Amino acid sequence: MCLAIGACHASQIVARVSASDFYGTWTVTKINAVSRVSESEERMNALVGTVLTITADKVVEAGEDPCPIVKPYPIVSVVDTLDEVPIQAAPSPAAAGLPARAPMLDSGCLAIFKVGDHIVFGDRGAYYEAKRSMP
Repeated sequence: MCLAIGACHASQIVARVSASDFYGTWTVTKINAVSRVSESEERMNALVGTVLTITADKVVEAGEDPCPIVKPYPIVSVVDTLDEVPIQAAPSPAAAGLPARAPMLDSGCLAIFKVGDHIVFGDRGAYYEAKRSMP
């Protein structure tokens, strides 16, 4: 029996989401929010339409060197997105496309959030949304 509804909901999310739910090839579909300090608009927009590949041992962004997962294994936890999205990075978690709490894969390279059937991640001074293109 759950006495705290928030704790029960969070544990249900964790039970349903594991690191393998993040693995696969994702196509970056749009920019959700831009931070106060960002790269050029051209460089940020260049990421839209490219592919992000997540595996158990690395994260590969288009045009970037593979980033090895430095932890013994990728860590997935349900986080308060307000704590994970600094005000300098986006006006709010909602503007970044995130609910108040979301499963996050901490790969050591990027913080990647699972939101329904897509992921949200911050890079190049923006928060991007990506849809799975291949498992």
